[in-house]
Amino acid sequence: MFNGAEGGVYVSNDFGQTWYPSSQGLGARDVYGLHAPVGDSRRLYAATSDGVFVTENGGKLWQPANPPATWRPTPVAPGGRQPANTPTARPSAKGRRAAARPSASRTILRQRLKGHVVELVSTTDGWLYAAAWEGLFRTDNPARGWEKVSLGAYRGRVFSVAVSPQSSEVILAGISDGMLMSQDGGATWQRADLPMKAFKDATCVQEIAFHPRRPETMFVGTRRTAYVSFDGGKSWERLARGIGFGDIAVIRFNPRQADEVLIGDAQGGGLYLSVNGGQLFHRLDQRAVLPGHRMWAAAFDVFAPGRIYAGSVTSGVMVVTLPGLSPTASVR
Repeated sequence: MFNGAEGGVYVSNDFGQTWYPSSQGLGARDVYGLHAPVGDSRRLYAATSDGVFVTENGGKLWQPANPPATWRPTPVAPGGRQPANTPTARPSAKGRRAAARPSASRTILRQRLKGHVVELVSTTDGWLYAAAWEGLFRTDNPARGWEKVSLGAYRGRVFSVAVSPQSSEVILAGISDGMLMSQDGGATWQRADLPMKAFKDATCVQEIAFHPRRPETMFVGTRRTAYVSFDGGKSWERLARGIGFGDIAVIRFNPRQADEVLIGDAQGGGLYLSVNGGQLFHRLDQRAVLPGHRMWAAAFDVFAPGRIYAGSVTSGVMVVTLPGLSPTASVR
């Protein structure tokens, strides 16, 4: 990000030893995140400063995940079904389920998605959600356009989005002054009762994560601290289980070991690991000498247990090796 011609997407085929650029089609756009949709091993999406891009050949070529430029917005009902008075084929099962919601009588427009898109998430039933500066969007086929999801009275930027691994009806959206929660697939929204204090930027929710196997456990990161709920969002507490105040830019669970979770601080610095579902965290960069401490991104290597990749603000990508995932780490 913010690196002009040197930015974009890079690929490594040797566990991070060497890298090569793989950004053809992206131009000089900033890339805020990459997302592999659920159940699709070929497709990869990029959230950029100019909409969403997609590759189906390992990053060799990227194309806009949008309808053609000559496409015109199409009226649809929430969930992707066209209105009854519009000639069309029989609606899909997804459309029929969505039409049963209270707001299904309202028609909306599918549109092209432009501008800053900061995060992407997909569901098991084929939906792709995009958190963007223009709001929250979703689609079940980018070539047919994107729906803008109504967030009630809120009209500002959306900084993060997460969908429960247990039910695609449960959606969380991080906004500039807190977080919105939906229990009905985005038809209605309520504010999460986070115990926030009115410091500057403290209420902006920029990271959200569900526990992969216990979705009633949710983690939320803001520019000042992190919060956790163990009861599906009914109650919240500040996450002070070994983590101090900071700009929480990343929260990642291990897909292979659900109780392992990483949290990164992008401002004051810190890479934290919990091996018990968030009950207690250890700061890895105080137990090992890392080239950088301000963490912008992190991921577990699902093919090599004990290996973590950490993207720093100023020191590139670091590979952290944790034998047995013990709190003592070595770095290469």
